[in-house]
Amino acid sequence: MEGSASAIDLGLSLRTLTDANRRESLKIIYLAEQPMLSTAEPGELSQQTTSHQLEALGKTGLFINTPEGPQQVFAVNSDRFAAVRSYLDGVWTVFGRSSSLTSSR
Repeated sequence: MEGSASAIDLGLSLRTLTDANRRESLKIIYLAEQPMLSTAEPGELSQQTTSHQLEALGKTGLFINTPEGPQQVFAVNSDRFAAVRSYLDGVWTVFGRSSSLTSSR
């Protein structure tokens, strides 16, 4: 059962990353630990939209949030990203093999 739970988490992570705003929020979090309010770039996303995106991302486990006074500080969960990357690396390896097999025919 643990394998199926991992697959569900991986699927959720991949689906969640299809949203450009969520990817942008993760990029900002990745570059430096950020308090929630600073993840909303001026003129781009409202605080409410940013909060919604972070809530969706939080369900994936791709970042860790820590309370610091009245704010939440977010940091990327390296282990979770490594699991997603490992899966994608495996997919590309399979695609690379199948495309080289197809092109040699």
